[in-house]
Amino acid sequence: MDLISARASVPEQRAILAHYERVAPLIASNFPHAPLVFSYYPHGLGTEPAFSSNHDELPHSVPPVTVTTSSGRHVYPGCAVNTILYYVHIGAVGVHSWTPAPSDPDAVAFARILLKPIAGATQAQLREALLVLRSALQLPALDAIPLFEGSDAALFIPFADAPSYEAVRTWLHKVLATALTEHPELLVARAKPHEQRTAPRVEVTVSSNAPGQHSRLPYSLTGEPGLPMVTPFDWAELETLRNGEFTAANADDRLAQGDLFASLTAKLAGQRFAGVKA
Repeated sequence: MDLISARASVPEQRAILAHYERVAPLIASNFPHAPLVFSYYPHGLGTEPAFSSNHDELPHSVPPVTVTTSSGRHVYPGCAVNTILYYVHIGAVGVHSWTPAPSDPDAVAFARILLKPIAGATQAQLREALLVLRSALQLPALDAIPLFEGSDAALFIPFADAPSYEAVRTWLHKVLATALTEHPELLVARAKPHEQRTAPRVEVTVSSNAPGQHSRLPYSLTGEPGLPMVTPFDWAELETLRNGEFTAANADDRLAQGDLFASLTAKLAGQRFAGVKA
């Protein structure tokens, strides 16, 4: 199947490519050598995505990263400018990873908490949920980088000491369980298969903190109509920045400020998982 013609108009494809020509260097700088997964929209933007699988053979211009996941040993394309542009040229829209340490795809560089409004939950609820989870992280003296994803949001938690995914995931599940208990009118765990949710809540997940699991990277595009950019922001902007405000069309307005994700990461460069009670 020709993924480009199947999922995006020619103007959309041009906008996607132009966007990644701007941001691929930022993504590659922030996540060097990270194994990547790419999202495609074969039925059009705003529909369910398909994802690239791991690859036994890669183009010579794409660096390989060998990873052991729950299903065995696999080869993924490594994060580099050439990698991103190669996959965008063949129809990719989103760039994903599980954000491991540059030297070890089995160790954590950034833990991630993903937030999704469901059943009519509002952006005000999403903002409140971000603050609730930030407060939970601050109990062990940690902080996170918030990102808006068009309608969803995420928290990236940098760790300088490259802890194991199992330890971080165990800790995050405990953080989430406490937050769910304390805020049942706001937060909810991911629904089980065939479970229907009717109450407006913010769904919070941490299961992507594992090799082979993944979520969107900063500056990636989401695949929603309008092509929102995954936008890192300072906590001081929480009430003023509109989720989805920056897209492939106007990302230059935001990027003119420089690589905010790198700046926010540098401020938290001393964060270590060692000592956190999991």
